Amino acid sequence: MLNPILFREHADRVRTGLDQRGANLHDEIDSLIELDTERRKVLPLLENARSARKDVGGQIAQAKKEGRPVEDLLKVGQGQGEQIASLEEKIGRIEVDRHRLSLTLPNLPHQTVPVGKTAAENVEIRRHGTVKSFDFTPQPHWDLGVGLGIIDFERGTKIARSRFSVLVGAGARLERALIDFMLDLHTSEHGTPKFHHRF
Repeated sequence: MLNPILFREHADRVRTGLDQRGANLHDEIDSLIELDTERRKVLPLLENARSARKDVGGQIAQAKKEGRPVEDLLKVGQGQGEQIASLEEKIGRIEVDRHRLSLTLPNLPHQTVPVGKTAAENVEIRRHGTVKSFDFTPQPHWDLGVGLGIIDFERGTKIARSRFSVLVGAGARLERALIDFMLDLHTSEHGTPKFHHRF
């Protein structure tokens, strides 16, 4: 998820980066900027309202201690409580909208990535190992996986937009086996991993 500060301080960079990915997301970016601006306007109001209610709470406690009437102060405090609740609700709506919109945006491409419209314009950086030759025409994984019933691209697109897939059955088990293999390999050859927990 992109940092909200990027939209605030480097909106043009975000637009350019997403344009380079072929994603027309200008409306989403504009909406995120508007939501961030609105949030920064509401937050000081909320903080001031909370501070004022705290002051009134102190005045009420002092008045009770001195035996003075507190009805007027209680009304003021009640009005401040309603204002705070309204502002908190507004901030909550803004946060939900910001989070929902942020999830629709892909990451920005690295500055070293060449700009292109198709995969054919990708630049090969390096190869590892020897490329095998076959006495038959190998199928690409997107055809082979669908044919074997282990990859579902349509479901992946519905869940997370284009270029995503869902692994099914043996495909899901294969991925899990590869994860287990990686964990076993690294813990046996590179020592026990250290996990840092935050509670």
